Amino acid sequence: MPLTTATPGAPPVFRFSTDAFSQRERITAWRELVGRSIVNVDIEPLEAGRLRADASACLLPGLGLIFAYSDAHRCNHPRELIKNDDLSFMAVSAPR
Repeated sequence: MPLTTATPGAPPVFRFSTDAFSQRERITAWRELVGRSIVNVDIEPLEAGRLRADASACLLPGLGLIFAYSDAHRCNHPRELIKNDDLSFMAVSAPR
């Protein structure tokens, strides 16, 4: 289940893991809770029916940070998910 934690004086951190969901619910949970609600992208796993992912997000005034791991997937930014003209930067690293 998604979890928000806060340390006194620190901004809240949203944590998410697909491990909290059944295998059948993981893709939908990741797509809706992280993809569509936080980063405004549509996520499609490259291996049908399989996705494992973990993320931690922190929203600061004027800046959002997210650190995530996931199995291979494709991201699409359809017109209906464009909410503003804020700049986003994503870096992806390949497994070693």
